Amino acid sequence: MIAAALAAEARKLVSLRAFPVAFGVGVLVPLALLLINRAAGGEGVLAFAGLPGGAVGGVVLGVVVISSEHGNGQLATTLAAVPRRWVLLLAKALTVVVAVAALAGTAVATVLTVEGSWGADGSHGRAAGTVVYWVLTALMAFAVAVVARSGLVPVVVFTINGTLVSVSYLLLRVTPHAKYLPDLAGVRMFAGADFHGEALPPVTGGLVMAAWAAAALAAAGAVFARRDA
Repeated sequence: MIAAALAAEARKLVSLRAFPVAFGVGVLVPLALLLINRAAGGEGVLAFAGLPGGAVGGVVLGVVVISSEHGNGQLATTLAAVPRRWVLLLAKALTVVVAVAALAGTAVATVLTVEGSWGADGSHGRAAGTVVYWVLTALMAFAVAVVARSGLVPVVVFTINGTLVSVSYLLLRVTPHAKYLPDLAGVRMFAGADFHGEALPPVTGGLVMAAWAAAALAAAGAVFARRDA
């Protein structure tokens, strides 16, 4: 049943108008930021500096997989076809994982190829960390969209926090405990050791971020199981 539900969710996602838009944002934003940084005379491996901005594309994919069905009333039909709600939610979450991993991998490969920095400064490990970071961010956005029954809230919150004003980073200036917030916890997975002295190591930060994502999904699942479509 999960395989059939996963295939159905994948078909629905790629048919949405937001799907190519999300891929465009996810690839073109980091590429544009790379070219801007390079033109400004930046030093070192610049490809990873713009990748947080591209994560917005992953957030969009994580959100539309559920919000599109709330918006057009299709969720009731989907639940009639897949009455076990945990199966449906799992299929949607796995669809997010696959789609965002593909997007992140494409974005990373593009910017590293353009910059010619494959293999430099631990780029392979940072590339893998970028994929994990984008996937976990998208899963948290998906969970918020499930609870909020809206795509607007998570898109606005995650976009602003990830591209304009990082609340976590501002809080880090006040308390070192802010390094355990999800976005800041996982930042060393792709940013490298030069990001901030108080940030968590890559593996530790990734596990903390994964715990946040798991908690968010658990809360979303509890809410989704108990309310009307």
